[in-house]
Amino acid sequence: MEFAEAIPVSFKEITPNHYNSEKWKEIVLNTGGTHSTLQDIKLPAKAGGYWYQDSKKASTRNRFIYWQTTPDAIELTEASLDINLSGANLRCKVAPGTPPLNGMSVWERPMSREVVILAATVSSVHRLVFPHPDVLDKKATFGSLSTTTPSIFHDTSSLNNPNNYFLLNQYSNSSVGVAHTCASMLRDNGEAVFALAFGYGGEGGLLLVKLPLAGAAVSYQLKRESTVPRFLSGITGALRGKPDGIETYGVVLTGSWAVAVCADASLRAWPLDEGGAPAAVSPPLAAQPRPRPPPHGHMLQKATAPDGGVVLVAYLSFPDESEFVVMRMHDNGAGALKFAQVCRIYGPQLDLLDYSVGYGEGTNVIWALWSQPDGETIITSSALNAAVSWRAVAPREPPPPLPQLHSAQAYRDRLLAVGLFPPPVVWKALSIYRRTWGGGDSATAGELGECALGAVQARLRHLAARSPPAHHATLMHK
Repeated sequence: MEFAEAIPVSFKEITPNHYNSEKWKEIVLNTGGTHSTLQDIKLPAKAGGYWYQDSKKASTRNRFIYWQTTPDAIELTEASLDINLSGANLRCKVAPGTPPLNGMSVWERPMSREVVILAATVSSVHRLVFPHPDVLDKKATFGSLSTTTPSIFHDTSSLNNPNNYFLLNQYSNSSVGVAHTCASMLRDNGEAVFALAFGYGGEGGLLLVKLPLAGAAVSYQLKRESTVPRFLSGITGALRGKPDGIETYGVVLTGSWAVAVCADASLRAWPLDEGGAPAAVSPPLAAQPRPRPPPHGHMLQKATAPDGGVVLVAYLSFPDESEFVVMRMHDNGAGALKFAQVCRIYGPQLDLLDYSVGYGEGTNVIWALWSQPDGETIITSSALNAAVSWRAVAPREPPPPLPQLHSAQAYRDRLLAVGLFPPPVVWKALSIYRRTWGGGDSATAGELGECALGAVQARLRHLAARSPPAHHATLMHK
């Protein structure tokens, strides 16, 4: 905890309300799977979120989508602060040995009135299409607790449409290895583009998959910067001291480019519609030896600068140190692409679990999730400039000083503290303790508080009646 205690706390994490029972709808995605992919593949769990673009419409204001991955599923949830959503939890199961990859993205198509979620596994890519909130029930009265409208996840009819997924079994072999991360993008014409990184445990490479709305999917592997014929590539690779393949660790899609950070700490950019060799290669961002393997190796994220330009934030992870390198990508047209370094930000000697480049305090900042030696995690943030100033996010509300309350009230407030016990658990405890108590989970928080207060008072009276008298009570006074 030394690092957490040494930096200032500027933000506080708000614990979401998980008191409502969650009912999950489950579907099974077609992820293929062969003898080469059905193996023990371990990838870290990831999570993310999305808020709708138009926050002024009644159908999309205060409405969000968030997701997380597990080894055998993609879990999607839609939440609203204004209305109750039915069927808001969807669990997309995948075949054993085909875990989901990082790089999920959510897109809105206003013209088609659709919400599209792009997801990939180690053996497949998927375009998950759902109806937009604008086309759902518009008769709901906002502000009423009884209002319920269908979530976008209530309609799953098109998820396993053959036009909406593509299997990668032909790329799953021992020489190429297994994809460990992914980037995805939805074009204006509805075409989904995926870039999968095969960066460790094989020849490596970057696989580009295009999934049009109609017709066959297109996939091809992107090459490194070499015009040597294939039959001489092994010889020239040995002379250069480099393997013929290219190990890609992190990848992003931006505009018409696929950009990856590679094992040699260089950035490479390929045009999405041409393939072939990279159009631009940056000098190595570091002179360190081999990076750490995924999931603790190099990573790459992107952001949009205030002037509309593209900012790349590469995380370079080596056995002895780690750092963030902030780069600007300049596209001068006609394939003339250049990288320019902005600054370097050194991170703590902790394992980086994930990070993103978002908005905070009027500028772009890095939000990073670290794992500490004691197993606890910490979230930090830093602005994208040379003046490194890491700030921490308080994981929970610090315990307040003991209030001057009646003992029963103090116990009640502690039992009903946010994030400690869900109301159904408290109700169950009350029903066990007080067999005569009736009622159910539908009672309000105020009724639950009064019931808990009464139970605590009864318990305190019972304990007081059983406790022996204090010593001073037996003294004789004259």
